[in-house]
Amino acid sequence: MSNFRTRSRGGLTGLSTLWAATNTNCSTIGQQVVLGGPYFVEAYAGTTETTSDVVTPGFRRRSMAGEIIVNPYSSVKETYASSGTFMRWKYNAQSCSSPVAFMEEWIDGPYSLKAATGLTKQTPTSVFTQSEIDALISVAATKAWSDANQHDANVLQDAAECRQLVKLLQSPKTTAAKIVGAAVKTRGKSIAKAAGSVVKSTADLASDLWLQYQYGIRPLVSTLDGVLDAMARYRKRHRWTARGNVSLSRTKVTSGTAAYWVANFNWQRTDVHLVQVRAGILLEEEVRLTNNLGIDASGMLSLPWELIPFSFVADWFINVGSFISSIVPFVTKSPLASWYTVEETITSTFTVTGTGGPNGAWSLVRGASGTYTGMRRSKRRVPILPGPSIAFKPDSPLHVLQDKRAIDSAALVFQRLGKLFKG
Repeated sequence: MSNFRTRSRGGLTGLSTLWAATNTNCSTIGQQVVLGGPYFVEAYAGTTETTSDVVTPGFRRRSMAGEIIVNPYSSVKETYASSGTFMRWKYNAQSCSSPVAFMEEWIDGPYSLKAATGLTKQTPTSVFTQSEIDALISVAATKAWSDANQHDANVLQDAAECRQLVKLLQSPKTTAAKIVGAAVKTRGKSIAKAAGSVVKSTADLASDLWLQYQYGIRPLVSTLDGVLDAMARYRKRHRWTARGNVSLSRTKVTSGTAAYWVANFNWQRTDVHLVQVRAGILLEEEVRLTNNLGIDASGMLSLPWELIPFSFVADWFINVGSFISSIVPFVTKSPLASWYTVEETITSTFTVTGTGGPNGAWSLVRGASGTYTGMRRSKRRVPILPGPSIAFKPDSPLHVLQDKRAIDSAALVFQRLGKLFKG
């Protein structure tokens, strides 16, 4: 019988904030008077950690005997820091006429966050919604089930694309001939027009060569290499882990003005949220040549989708391709174990960016300052991986722009534009 346990360590320390004044009346000229007690605690700093897991009796012995045990686990680590000081102000009216003195009042210590928000520590706030995190879990799980196909090569797909590959390999001569033809046709034309025709044909050649390498030559070499690997592993029983990983980061910046009774001050808050999802499926099976070469039911199911023009563009936004290739392994395979982990790191920073003019009958001697940070790092492991599903990838347009696939799509666009201009 397993036992659930929770452990905690660390703690937060209160930071002292002093509220004081001088020249409050003629009898206390030059003396500091502490207002409202020796000090206040208006901000906290420090680190706390909490871990929850399951203890399985005889875990080491049972694992050595071959039993697979995957237990739930969760941990949370929070770190807070506070710095800076608050305003100092002076009453414009005299507090004493003989000698002439003006009362000054100030708050020393990290008080700006409390004055602006009422909080004593900068609490990290999630930027992603739970539904978006659930979508990432679905994408990672579907990737893992798709990876469970264990294909070293995709012979069916490559055979279907063979005709297109041959056409690609023949196109350099055609394009080169167009460059020569463009040069011949420019005889008698202006230098600018002649140069434009040749440059356009040369750009077509570069586009064609890139596409040949990216979608023709490189996949062919990869397939041949995969066939060799598949032959070497044929009929060997082995234990392995299919994986699916996905990560996403998002930043949110807000700003505003806090109205304090002496003077207003401006602030900015930045929240950075990183989510990493890892899915795993532990399998033990005999390597079959047909499966390793992609000549099986899963390869046949995914083939029509792979041959649809620009289907990879749809896969940038929705995981259709992974879902199709994951159906067969999900139905036919019997994993020894499956799981997924979700790691989230949220960092929030609150910064005072400036102080406005004083209000009413006061003059400002010192403006507010301060930086407050809060970091929350959490990790949870769930023992059972959900089945494959079709999910929209959060922030996929931005993610695509950071990916190498953007270069590929640009090449395709340029090729299409070239065909358009050629008529």
